[in-house]
Amino acid sequence: YTLPETSREGIRNFIRVCQKHDLKIGLRVDLPCTVDNSTGHPVPVYWIAHPNNPDNELKPYFGWLTDLITLMKGHVDYVILGDELEWKNAGDPKAWNAEAYMKFFTQAADVVHQADPAIKVSMYSATPARWREVIGLLKAGCAKYGDGVAINHYNYKVVKQFKEDLKTYSPDKKLVFLSNGVGYIACDTTERNPPTDGYKRYNDLDQA
Repeated sequence: YTLPETSREGIRNFIRVCQKHDLKIGLRVDLPCTVDNSTGHPVPVYWIAHPNNPDNELKPYFGWLTDLITLMKGHVDYVILGDELEWKNAGDPKAWNAEAYMKFFTQAADVVHQADPAIKVSMYSATPARWREVIGLLKAGCAKYGDGVAINHYNYKVVKQFKEDLKTYSPDKKLVFLSNGVGYIACDTTERNPPTDGYKRYNDLDQA
C-alpha cells in the first residue's frame, strides 16, 4: 500500500492532461482484495477489507488512500469507494451487507474528507439491477457520511426512477448520482474475459 514515485509522476501527468483539455476527474477506488481464479474467471474476494476480519488490511489501505487523495487534492470531483460488492447471506461472517459496508464506509469517507474536504464521496458502484442495495445503504445512513451514490447500470431509461428514489430516501440532502456503464459495448478484440463470452463485438468506427 504505497505510491511509488513512478505512479506519482503518472498521476501528475494525468492531472496536467485533464487540466489542458478542461476535463473533470472522478476516481473509483477499489477495496483491498485477493483474486480467486478457481473457476477460470478472476473473481475479487474482499475478505481482507472486511471489518469483521481481525486481520484485515484497512489500516495500511487508509494510509494509501490518504496519500492518493492528498497527492490529487484540489483536482478530484468525486471518489467512489469500491465496485460491485455483492451482498450475501447475513449469517455468513464474511458476507458483505449494509451493516458491514457502513462500518467500512464511515471510516473511508472520513479519510477522504480529511485529506480533501471538497471531494464528494460515494458508496461503491452497485452491480447492475441491484439498486435495492443502494436503497439499503441509504436506509442504513449512507447519506449522513457520503455525498453520492453509484451504480453500474446498462439501462438509462430507469435513471429517472433512481433519482426519484434518492429524493425519497435522502430528502434532506441532495446526493450526486453517478452511473458507469450505461450502454456497455464490447470492443473489437481477440482477447475475451471470460474466453467464452457471447458479447457482440464492435470496432472503433461502429462504436463512434
